[in-house]
Amino acid sequence: GINIDSNSFTNVGYSGIYLQRSMSSQVSNNSIYAGSRGIQLISNENSYKLTGNKITLENGRGIYVGSTLSTETNMGLISNNFISVGGVGEAQGIYLVTSDFQNIYHNSINITSTSTSDGRAFYSSSSDHISLYNNIFNNSGGGYSFYTTTTIVDSSDYNDLYTTGSNLAHINGTDYTNLGALQSGESLDLNTVSTDPGFVSETDLHLADDTLA
Repeated sequence: GINIDSNSFTNVGYSGIYLQRSMSSQVSNNSIYAGSRGIQLISNENSYKLTGNKITLENGRGIYVGSTLSTETNMGLISNNFISVGGVGEAQGIYLVTSDFQNIYHNSINITSTSTSDGRAFYSSSSDHISLYNNIFNNSGGGYSFYTTTTIVDSSDYNDLYTTGSNLAHINGTDYTNLGALQSGESLDLNTVSTDPGFVSETDLHLADDTLA
């Protein structure tokens, strides 16, 4: 498979990395500053790994995974990425569509877009068997932390889901204003917290203190 490792992509007008119909791709430890797309992985076959990347976008979708052909024994992995997306309109940190069997672990996402409807730290549509652990999904622009439509989440826990807005999460048609409502309504994220993570800055997503330690 294709391996893209330890590169810097700066002042890219649209998309930093675009892979289509690849097999078992690995994209790791890259720094991307782009207009509307950070990493796009479309119609990948078998497993893949998107790990350790730092993505800063003016708007749009940080990691966009669409129509992948992962399986229960060859799952997709998105882990340990720093993703910051700004703007005033559409902004998603991780965006999944028609992509089953995905593991989403240890990512830190900060959305500063001021769109309360289209700003979403994590978004998934028409995707099943999704697992999410130890992520920070922060929306400081007032939009959603967590948003799914027609998606089956197998497990989600030990995350930090936070927004400055009125709706924390949207799960398959239902808005949840806070973590307690989400836990009661969906039986997800029972050990998750909802607190401002205190990033060093809008784009440096290291933690300024030990709030989440």
